[in-house]
Amino acid sequence: VPACTSMCAALLATGSRTPLVAVVMAMVWLSFICWNRRSLALMSMLVVGGAVVVALFWEMLISRGSSFRLDLWSMVLALIEQRPWIGYGYEATLGLELPGTGGYIVSEPHNFALGVLYYTGILGFTPWLFMQVWGLYSSWRHRVQPLFILASAWLVYGIGAGLTEGGGLLPRPKER
Repeated sequence: VPACTSMCAALLATGSRTPLVAVVMAMVWLSFICWNRRSLALMSMLVVGGAVVVALFWEMLISRGSSFRLDLWSMVLALIEQRPWIGYGYEATLGLELPGTGGYIVSEPHNFALGVLYYTGILGFTPWLFMQVWGLYSSWRHRVQPLFILASAWLVYGIGAGLTEGGGLLPRPKER
């Protein structure tokens, strides 16, 4: 409980919602893969912690809205529709002009899966998705081994972080 409290306080102090989504997904995964009494405690802490965050930090959570993510995702999906199979290539540049911002250009789709689809198309997305699913499946099969549980929690955290951040395939080390 003290470790979880200090970690959640540090996450809230950053003001970023991406790690909150990722931590919640990792906590749900850990509860699912290691189902026992501690899982019930973890899920209870998640529900209580979620209620506290919503009650105390609701303004912070909604103050930035969706940060144009829905607009960005729809623009990227429109581009993906033009070249669905092979994408635009790893060296391609992406420039998305946000509506109502006076010409502000964003160079990432803010969703890692959409980034993979944009740059590599369905032919590159398929092995990437297979690696994610295979990692989770392998972790599920070997869930009695602590290192597989740890690795799968990191994988789920990365998947959760990639839902709302990223797009460049290998720009620099990040949470995903």
